Amino acid sequence: MIALGIVVKPSAPPSAECVILSGSVEDPRLIESFALKSNQDSTVNQIDLLGKSLSSKLSGTSVDIVVIRVADFARVATRRNASSIRLLVEGALAFVARSRVTSVHIRGGKEVGESLSLSKDEADERGRAIASSRKEAAAAALSGLATEHT
Repeated sequence: MIALGIVVKPSAPPSAECVILSGSVEDPRLIESFALKSNQDSTVNQIDLLGKSLSSKLSGTSVDIVVIRVADFARVATRRNASSIRLLVEGALAFVARSRVTSVHIRGGKEVGESLSLSKDEADERGRAIASSRKEAAAAALSGLATEHT
């Protein structure tokens, strides 16, 4: 099985960190770690380019499952523009992923951990051991490997 984990980073411009794993939860193998980036000026163009980049990547791989790790809920509501853009990018990437892959999941950090029978922090540590610079995306991909067995 091959799993892709994605985490959107709401920097300016937004980007997405991605990790592709194969194997199993007990024996994950890193296939690739990469970032989707956009150099466009407008939000719509940024989202469009990120979506097209993901679509292109998925067309060239045999990914079985995609897990998009979404932002955890903040204890205090904010109206920051970066949060809104992150939500837009997460939705667009989910749409693109679903057009190419049947099994697409959206999970917060807690759900990523739960799918591995770990806490969020423990799942992130497992992710760090696989791809240190993209631990959250690696943890999401690892949770994808666990999904087939549940």
